[in-house]
Amino acid sequence: MDPTEGGPLDQNPIPYLVTKRWVYDQYQSWWRGDEASSPHWMSRVLAEFPAQAEDALFRMIWLERARQRSIEAPASNVATSLPLFAGVDVGGGTAETVIYVCEFREGRIRIIGMDAWRAQDTRGQAVRFLSQFRSRLCLVNVDAIGIGHNFALHLRSERFPVEMVNVALPCQSKPNLGENDPARRFVNQKACFYQALADALERDQVDGLTDEETIGQLAGIRWELDSQGRIKIESKERARERGVLSPDRAEALMLALCKPPRKYEYYSARDLPQIQSGSGERPNHDDDLDRRPSSSRRFDAWAPGSIARYLRRNGGAW
Repeated sequence: MDPTEGGPLDQNPIPYLVTKRWVYDQYQSWWRGDEASSPHWMSRVLAEFPAQAEDALFRMIWLERARQRSIEAPASNVATSLPLFAGVDVGGGTAETVIYVCEFREGRIRIIGMDAWRAQDTRGQAVRFLSQFRSRLCLVNVDAIGIGHNFALHLRSERFPVEMVNVALPCQSKPNLGENDPARRFVNQKACFYQALADALERDQVDGLTDEETIGQLAGIRWELDSQGRIKIESKERARERGVLSPDRAEALMLALCKPPRKYEYYSARDLPQIQSGSGERPNHDDDLDRRPSSSRRFDAWAPGSIARYLRRNGGAW
């Protein structure tokens, strides 16, 4: 069918009902090659209960509950002082750059804001969107694979608290958890973070999920087990073979809620200008050890506030 403006798609005998163009647009967004892979198309357009694929990570009933809850009881817009966490999935060309901003409150996840852009360079739009949350932003998780690396460096140069996340890395092993050890359950961090989001949706802990495109992308994500019995998310290449585009919005939401392993290091306050410039380098002042008493660099782990007292006396930051 010709999608040209003013063509057959805009010939609607009863214009106040669902239009042909709306159906066409949703087909482009939600149809994934077959009914089992297109639950959003089945439920929203055909008004049929979707026969979702058995290997779908996110069940439609969880997503529908979250959406309905957000419509019937919208999250309060009262400003709080709680920290915010953002997830950035970087795209270029036909792919979207998407940002989700979330707040954690009393065991619940509240979506504060979301935006998406489709252009070759979306750094300006991303900075302007994040700036409205700057005073409360605690962490900005950026998918640093590929073009996301330089995008993350740009946000860091704009003085945002950026954490570069590589979801392809293996999970940190926690042997004390036994069978729940993430390294034994998941192939990589992507599977672990997506499972955490799925668990939160199943428990009705996510508020503010109203974006139809995000819901559709989440419903289309599939999982499988590898030869070691670990959970693995279907690759984008395999998903593309069945007509599924990159789930940019789903990945941004997953990044906003993920908790990547943190690396802590000490550096002197005099090095702050160099670090904040975005050079990415950490100055080495090992020779300082020779100019300070040896006790000044030792901390008593059993003395409350010992590190804080040291930082107050010697001027440093974490």
